[in-house]
Amino acid sequence: MIVAPCSQVPSNMWDVLGAAFSGAASSLIALSGAPLMAAQGSATFPIVDVALDFESQGTDTPYTPDSGVNLSETPILPGRKFDKLIPKAAVPALDPTSVHTEETSVQLPSRLSYGEELRLKYPNEWDATADAYSAWDSDDGGSRLDRLEECRAYAWFAIHETTGIVRVLSSACHLRWCPLCAEARARFLAHSVRAWYKSARAPKLLTLTLRHSDTPLQSQIDFLYECFRKLRRSKYISSRVRGGIWFFQIKWSKKTAAWHPHIHALIDADFIPQAQIKARWAKFTKGSDVVDIRACWSPDSAANHVGRYATRPGTLSSA
Repeated sequence: MIVAPCSQVPSNMWDVLGAAFSGAASSLIALSGAPLMAAQGSATFPIVDVALDFESQGTDTPYTPDSGVNLSETPILPGRKFDKLIPKAAVPALDPTSVHTEETSVQLPSRLSYGEELRLKYPNEWDATADAYSAWDSDDGGSRLDRLEECRAYAWFAIHETTGIVRVLSSACHLRWCPLCAEARARFLAHSVRAWYKSARAPKLLTLTLRHSDTPLQSQIDFLYECFRKLRRSKYISSRVRGGIWFFQIKWSKKTAAWHPHIHALIDADFIPQAQIKARWAKFTKGSDVVDIRACWSPDSAANHVGRYATRPGTLSSA
């Protein structure tokens, strides 16, 4: 793996990449023991973002089984080590030309950092997230806002010496509401779901819901999990389902002014009549009979459909 630093990355990253590697052959130095959070990237794109985790960042909120979030902010992922690193000095600077400056009024825009470039995709959400963490820090003296501002502030181009695949390696804050980390998690989950999809013989998407209830939200979540556990362990289902991946989702219904918890599951199973699952689900839930099961024909649509449910708790917006 060859790595080139790109702490200042303009929009056309390919130009920087070519400049970085054009004069790098004589300036390689060893990089010792820097772990790479490799699983947060997808190999389906020529350039992807992979988060580097040089030291434990922690989380903004500890994960608990009752938190409603199935993905830890700092997942335990297999690490990889780089072989070589191109020092920053090896990358030619992209300064504006000084030739005939008096004859033109065109000026190159200020270069943005990699993180600042990515933030342009989430202008409103980024500001709302920063405001939320700033208020949180004011309450308990935390440093979440600083971590958020440093997210993707440091980045490197990396090219695999054998495959030629190019990736962007970057630092990450691992904060639950960070839009940039959420996007990286979404790619990781989509990649994982695609891998599972290829191993499944007959993938299907199963959705299980609970009817409206005025009981406390935590009680509804516990009840949903209990019923889903009973369904999975029932003889009829366990003998027909070879495996699967499931995600918990909760939505606020403006119509009923209540929370709506439900489960989305990708299962590997031959044909199962919807009426059979509906009857068993209604039995376990004592009356909830809204069940949907359908075949999945595309790994990409299946991955994108379920991957979005575990990327972040929701989308923030300014009032």
